[in-house]
Amino acid sequence: MRKSEISKFSKMLVDGMLDAAIIVDGDRNVLAFNKKYETSIGLNTKDLQGKIDEGAKCFDLMGLDLCKASCAVKKCMEKEVPLRFDGNKINGTKENTCIVAATPLENGLFLETYRDVNTESRNSKDWSSELKNTAKEKERLEGELRKRTEELTQAHDQMVLQEKLSALGRLVAGIAHELNNPINFVYGNIDFAQKYIEDLVALVSSIDEDPALPESMKRRLEGYKKAIDFEFLKEDSVRVIASLRSGTERSVEIVRDLKSFSRTDGHDFQQIDIIKQIESTLNLINPLIKTRITIKRDYDKELPLIYGNNGHINQVLMNILSNAAQAIEGEGEIIIQVGKWLDRGLSVVIADSGPGIKDDVAEKILEPFFTTKEAGSGTGLGLWITQNIVRNHGGKMMVSNRPEGGACFEIKLPEHPPNLSHLKK
Repeated sequence: MRKSEISKFSKMLVDGMLDAAIIVDGDRNVLAFNKKYETSIGLNTKDLQGKIDEGAKCFDLMGLDLCKASCAVKKCMEKEVPLRFDGNKINGTKENTCIVAATPLENGLFLETYRDVNTESRNSKDWSSELKNTAKEKERLEGELRKRTEELTQAHDQMVLQEKLSALGRLVAGIAHELNNPINFVYGNIDFAQKYIEDLVALVSSIDEDPALPESMKRRLEGYKKAIDFEFLKEDSVRVIASLRSGTERSVEIVRDLKSFSRTDGHDFQQIDIIKQIESTLNLINPLIKTRITIKRDYDKELPLIYGNNGHINQVLMNILSNAAQAIEGEGEIIIQVGKWLDRGLSVVIADSGPGIKDDVAEKILEPFFTTKEAGSGTGLGLWITQNIVRNHGGKMMVSNRPEGGACFEIKLPEHPPNLSHLKK
């Protein structure tokens, strides 16, 4: 039977095989072969067909050790069942081993396939190595994605923080500006009020002491003086004017501190006197302190100035000091220690005599939106914002409980933040 006599199905069968495959007759003449077979024996279609036309048999072409010992086709003819032969060396080499399978077809034809075990093993190893490399690359990309996601989240949080602080600064600046005008009006007229009262008292005294004043007028004047308690009014007016002056000066200080807190004069990045900022913040939270809380100060001498955003640093001090004051029920104390850190940095320790921080709260105290206050009394962003500001200034913040009771916040700030650009927004 020649090639032209092979059924269309048999030809399609051999062409569709993944392994090297041929169709042979009982005399072991090759009637059809596929591309994989050409590759296996290293011949192109034309040269391979030429050898077949010259009478080359299947065993001449592949050159298996099996062909020398026992022909797979012959055994298949004898058994009349598909057979498989493992561990066959190609052309006596140790490197190339294949599995030979012979299957009887119709009309005395046989399908013989050759599977290169070494190539398959190499491909399997290559695929395994490729899968491992792919897994490593996937892990690397996932790590990179997590890192980028975290950076984006931090950038978003920073933008939210900047916007909140900017809005707060504008609000405080607006309030300070509105308060400044009436306070200046009052403060500017105190001296005049004092002078007017002094002149009126002097006038009454001069009339009262005038020897030419008729007795009837003196009696009427004494009656008026008694009715208004003139002597008390004369003495108390001095105290009233002093109180007005003191209260107005206090209001001026508060407005000045509000302006410093908002820092809307365009100099977002500048040298900061931390002691001045602490005292300014204490002035602002004075209603929380009043006479019930004692402030103990321990400041090193010749402290360096640090660089940063004035409004942001004020926000840090405001959050920690106001929390400390609110934590103390009744009377207590707040201890503020400021010293040098490293060569040109500062360490600020703020401790209170409150109840301290519970263990379950300590784990969450710096998380955004976590608060122990009642609903409507806080957002839970104060300490989270504080921590972010300190980090953005290249510093660090530690929270702990004092052995003698109460909470302790320690802030360490370098002289120069590592990256200044994001602080100037």
